Amino acid sequence: MMSAKVYALMLLLLVGLYACSPNSTPGNSNAEAGAPMTGKAMELSSVIVDSLKKLFAIADTLQRTYNENDSVNKVDEVNEAIAITLTAILNDHKITRQNMDSLLKAPGLGIVHADDKKLWLFTWFENTGGSFKSNINMIYAKTASGQTMITSDGRVGNQEENLFPSSGAWFEKIYKLKSKKELYLCIGSGIGCNTCMFQTAVVVELLPDGINFNYEAFEPPGEEVGTYGENGPSCLTIGAANEDIEEFSFDPKTQILTIAYLTDEITPIPSGEGEKQRRIVRKLVFNGKRFVGNAFQ
Repeated sequence: MMSAKVYALMLLLLVGLYACSPNSTPGNSNAEAGAPMTGKAMELSSVIVDSLKKLFAIADTLQRTYNENDSVNKVDEVNEAIAITLTAILNDHKITRQNMDSLLKAPGLGIVHADDKKLWLFTWFENTGGSFKSNINMIYAKTASGQTMITSDGRVGNQEENLFPSSGAWFEKIYKLKSKKELYLCIGSGIGCNTCMFQTAVVVELLPDGINFNYEAFEPPGEEVGTYGENGPSCLTIGAANEDIEEFSFDPKTQILTIAYLTDEITPIPSGEGEKQRRIVRKLVFNGKRFVGNAFQ
C-alpha cells in the first residue's frame, strides 16, 4: 500500500497541475450553473474529487500514537493533503456549480451549508490521539460581491489570523439569521474528553469582500464565570458532563437559541460538591443585530 507521505506528495503535484490547467480557470463562461461537466474538465474534476475520497480512505486507517513519530507525521500529512485538495476543489467553479452534497460525499467528511448555499462548512476528524475528539473545519463562502472565500479554523495549514472559532466541533446546521446584515448561525457539538461533551454556536458575517469571525453576537460570559471551549463576541460554547446538555437548538421561525442543561462541575452554572443537580434553561432571542440574554448567568 502506498504510504501516506508518498500519497500526500503526489497530491501536491496533482493539485498544482490541476490548478494550472486552463480548464480549471474559475468563472469559465461556458460553465453554466448546474450544467454537467464534459470532456477534459470532467476528467480533471473526477480525478481531483476521487483523490479527496482516497485521502479520507487513508485517514480512516491511521491512528496517532504519541510514542511513534511516524504515526504523528502520517496523520498530519494526510490532514494537510485533504485541506490542499479540498481547497483546489472549492476554487474550481465548474465543481462548485455542481451538487457538492453528493459529488463530494465521502465517509469521514461532514458537509453542511445554509439554505442559500452562500456559506458552507466542511468538517473531518483531526485524529489528535487524545480523549478530545477534535475536528478540522474549512469554510467556503460566497460574498455579496460574488467573491469566493476559503478559510479554516487554523487546525491545519499555516493560517494564523481571522480563524473560524470552531472549538474543534463537528457542525450539523447553518441558519441564515433575520438581519439586514449577512449573518449566519453555525451549530456544532463535540467530545471534550472521556466524560465530557460540548455544544457551540458561532455567528459568521459575510462582508462584500470577506468574512468576519468576530461579529458581536453574544453577551460576554463575565469575568468570574467558568467557561468551556471558545467563547467570544461571535461564539458561545457550553461544556458539561456526558448527557447533561439536554437541549441546544435554534428555531429559525422565532429566532430563539434554546439552551437547557443539568448542572455539574463544568457547566456555566455549576453544582457544588454534594449538591443536587438543577435544570437550567436559557433562551437567547436574536433581535436582528445580536442575541439578547446571557447563557452564563
